[in-house]
Order: sequence, then C-alpha cells, then structure tokens
Amino acid sequence: MANSATIRTACRFIKDYNPAIFAILEPMASEHKRVGIGLKLGFHSSFSNAGEGGKIWVYFSNSILVFVINMSNQIISIDVCQADQTPISRLSMVYAKCSRYSRRLLWDNIIALAAGTNGPWVVDGDFNAVLDRSERLGSRNHDLANSSEFRNAVDSAGLLDAGFAGNKFT
Repeated sequence: MANSATIRTACRFIKDYNPAIFAILEPMASEHKRVGIGLKLGFHSSFSNAGEGGKIWVYFSNSILVFVINMSNQIISIDVCQADQTPISRLSMVYAKCSRYSRRLLWDNIIALAAGTNGPWVVDGDFNAVLDRSERLGSRNHDLANSSEFRNAVDSAGLLDAGFAGNKFT
C-alpha cells in the first residue's frame, strides 16, 4: 500500500464511491505509516490490529461512530453507528492466516460473533479458503476438508455468500 500507484488507485476509488469506512488488508507498510497513508486517502481517523500483527488497517470518516467489539490477528469487528449513536450495522474485516489450524481459530471467532449479532452484519476480506472447487484456479489439488471447515463456519454463523463482481481470479 505504500506504493504511490496503489495509493493513487485507492484515492480514485474513494473519490468515486465516497465510503465512510475503508479497510486495507496486508498493507505491506509499517504501522508508523498508517496515519500518513490515511491522510492521503482523506481519512483522519483510523486504527489497526497492530498489537496482533498489524495486517488489517481500518479508516473511517468523522460522519460515523465506530466501536471495536473484537480484534485479533485475523479479524477486526466493529459496530458502526450514526453520529447520534443509532446503530447502522456490524462490520468484520478478515485477513485469514494461511495455516489451516490458525484459520480454525478464526472460524470459531466468527461463529461466536454471530451468536451476539442481532442486526445487519457484513463479513468481508481475504479468508484464504474457498467455499467451492470452482473458486480455485491452479494445479494444486482442492482441499475438501479445508472447504468443509470454511463452509461449516459460514453456515453456523448464518452468513450468505454475496458473490462478486469483476475478475473471478485476481
């Protein structure tokens, strides 16, 4: 993210869509650059999971209130409210570990979060797992057990796959 071309692309996205929240996963920059990058993107408020590895940076506008409800090395979950504290939704940003064992901790965390979530909830990010064989490209064999664990977490948490737009494989 410290790459100037990437920052320009992010700035164009923010200008076009004006998001109130913008997350960067695996920023490829040190934590001390987070605030400066946020200012370049037009955000004055931010936080990260720096104490947990720093792979998730979250920026937000001053038009909303953000309350961190859960933070680990793989997920940050926040409650988003209007300025008068009227709830809008819950948002979880995920950057899953490559290790299947480590992801099991994430799946358990998501299932536990679901039990305490009553309103709209978006869970987004890089899960380092696929729900279906068709989502995988490459020569390595598809790991059915890995997909099964991910599918179980999605189903147990009551989540729905929102699909995608654009390139299927990036």
